[in-house]
Amino acid sequence: MGDIDHLTDPWGIPSRGHDEDEEREMELLNSTPSHAVLLNWTKAAKAQFKDGKLRPKVLIIGTSQTACLLIHHMIPGKTVAGSVVLPEISMRNNTVLGASLKDKSCFMYTMNDSADVLVIACQYPVPGERAQAWTKAVLGAVSAERIVVLGRTAASALRSCAPPPNGLLTVQTDAYRSLGQSQEPFLPAGSVMDGLPAAIVQYSQARGAAARALSAVEAAPVPDTIAVEEMATALSRELQQVPEGGSVLDLAALRDAKKSIEAELSTSSYATLFA
Repeated sequence: MGDIDHLTDPWGIPSRGHDEDEEREMELLNSTPSHAVLLNWTKAAKAQFKDGKLRPKVLIIGTSQTACLLIHHMIPGKTVAGSVVLPEISMRNNTVLGASLKDKSCFMYTMNDSADVLVIACQYPVPGERAQAWTKAVLGAVSAERIVVLGRTAASALRSCAPPPNGLLTVQTDAYRSLGQSQEPFLPAGSVMDGLPAAIVQYSQARGAAARALSAVEAAPVPDTIAVEEMATALSRELQQVPEGGSVLDLAALRDAKKSIEAELSTSSYATLFA
């Protein structure tokens, strides 16, 4: 069976439906002040707002262990621009000073004091019923020319004989497809992408925005080094399309940090970070 458009084909919609009562309940929950998704910006980031929004050329959102590892190791020159707070996620055991890979946090970063590239490392699990609220809060404050979501897809969830050779799959909006920049195969027919990546792509599709979700196929909850290297190539390609992004990309640092990455992947505390 050939590639399938998971945004328009009724057999490939990347999220399960809800009945009207469930939808009303979720809308009520997400609109309650105590459950509202909060964005905290630094003064430097706010100073770069235009017409009430931050307007980067590219927005990269990491939603998996692999993606957050790469954001941490490949982009050493990043500057904290703010954070995204999901009230139900406890920050009790998080690091007080600075961001740690072991924290359940979500920091936003710019590069070299420029707002051309905004990178978000979402290190806490966003429940499916909260993905739309998280997406609406973030994309309501950030209007990017191009959005790329880096995540993971469990190999067991694929409806195909075997994962593609490079282990990466994509779902993208019509606007992103028109750019002709994607080099990865589409999610196989019959497979479903859900959660935050699906919510972001669907939100973007409805608004004509250029966005795609790029997932590494992983056989286990803890990513292996192959998945890390494959997504590193994709992240490198995305950043190099923006002058400011390419100038801070540090592939040498990634190679030097390979042993550190392997050690982090083997720790039980990191393995359960997104549990």
